[in-house]
Amino acid sequence: MGILRSASVVSGATFLSRILGMARDIACASLLGAGAAWDAFVIAWRVPNLFRRLLGEGALSSAFIPVFTGEREKNGRTAAFAFFASVLTLLSIVLAALTALGVLAALFLPAHWFGAGGAEAKAALTLDLLAMLFPYVFLINVMALFMAILNSEGHFFAPAIAPAVLNVFWITGAVASPLVSDDPAVRVKVVAAAILAGGVVQLFLQVPFLRSRGIPLKPRLDVSHPALGRMLLLMFPMIAGLAPVQVNLLIDTLIAEAFIEGDGANSYLFYGNRLMQFPLALVGIALAVVSFPLFARLAKEGKREELSSKVREALGLTFFLALPSAFGLLALATPLIELIYEWGRFGAADTSATSRVLFLYSVGIPAFCGLQIVTRLFYALEDVKTPVRVGAAMVVVNLALNLLLVGPMEEGGLALATSLSAGLNVAILFWLVPRKLGLAGLGPVLPSILKSLTIAAAMGALVWFVHSRLAAAYPDPTLGAKLMRTVPAVLLGGVGYVGAAFLIRLPEVRGLIRR
Repeated sequence: MGILRSASVVSGATFLSRILGMARDIACASLLGAGAAWDAFVIAWRVPNLFRRLLGEGALSSAFIPVFTGEREKNGRTAAFAFFASVLTLLSIVLAALTALGVLAALFLPAHWFGAGGAEAKAALTLDLLAMLFPYVFLINVMALFMAILNSEGHFFAPAIAPAVLNVFWITGAVASPLVSDDPAVRVKVVAAAILAGGVVQLFLQVPFLRSRGIPLKPRLDVSHPALGRMLLLMFPMIAGLAPVQVNLLIDTLIAEAFIEGDGANSYLFYGNRLMQFPLALVGIALAVVSFPLFARLAKEGKREELSSKVREALGLTFFLALPSAFGLLALATPLIELIYEWGRFGAADTSATSRVLFLYSVGIPAFCGLQIVTRLFYALEDVKTPVRVGAAMVVVNLALNLLLVGPMEEGGLALATSLSAGLNVAILFWLVPRKLGLAGLGPVLPSILKSLTIAAAMGALVWFVHSRLAAAYPDPTLGAKLMRTVPAVLLGGVGYVGAAFLIRLPEVRGLIRR
């Protein structure tokens, strides 16, 4: 119930962020479509996100939380806060240098290295956008450290609401861009400027909550601090493990650009991935964020049996919520893309390509969500090598699948490769939990997951059937007809799933109802 209560805070804030994110994506799809300008933006935006996932939300947060928790329990809050101040100072210095190098590289790299004609123009725009967006690397990674310490102190709302703030700025930039120019290249630059302004506000939004808990923000650098050394020792293997994964995401983007003819492939991957990220954020990431401090505390206290129990509860709840999300998106991939994105410059051909990407990403939603929980279990027990090694192997698998599938399936092949490698990754880690960590296996939660799978599959079939009947009754391409075809199917599927779960007495649904 403690995990569920905290997760509801994160999920509520994340839900608002995702709704705003959907509005943002609708605005961008309508005003910018899926052409060369948006492809250039997607490629440029991939770079600061690479550092965010690699450092801020990846290695930094995962290494900081257990070390900070241990320092606080062993030496008290004052010593733990001194450790935080040293981390913040060192991080700021490193990020400032990295940002300066990134901006200079983007400004001075010759665009003709990346092709001629249209390719050179697209590369020049990508580099311009990269120079504008690279300072976000500094902002979001400092923000990630603030998020980590606030989560460790039991505060989840301010970090969770920050993405919603960014989306407000992003929407403002997208809506204002037509007032500036009709040129799509200029419009995406307006969007990039708005994102950077949003990043500044995101960061400073955390400051009052830090100060209210007495968390110091004054510069302090003690490189000899033993806790800092322990954190760095944890971070380096994590970075080594996460780097291939994040670089592979960048390679996916470059593969789409190099191996798929014409413009739009990266746009389709972006828009399809955005809808897939909706349940991932609300379920997998939200539960992982609030579970990780609990896992770390139980691991520090040596309560192995209780830790095993809490991991199984978190996984049961994760799959209970992720499976219907996956089957719902599988059943309604095309109708949802048509309803959400098909406006303005985003046409029927764009809908077809994007819905195929969404369908193949949706196959992996349960794996993406489960991976968030099980990797944090390993990190909480300070075993970073196992997920690092498995993740590095999966990078090779993913790259091979990309190259194998991109030819016959184009951007859809890249989405399917991501889903398949995630599924193999989480399966291997599940298998290794009792062997590597000395915990009770995850077997006791499998019957509950299989029940959730069965009723989620039935729900998907019901949703598809209802939508097909409503599509025959409301065939018009108007917004009202699209809503009449889609919304009742979604609502009926949700009610049917929860009702079936209650009837077969799944413990996860009873916990949700009590909450």
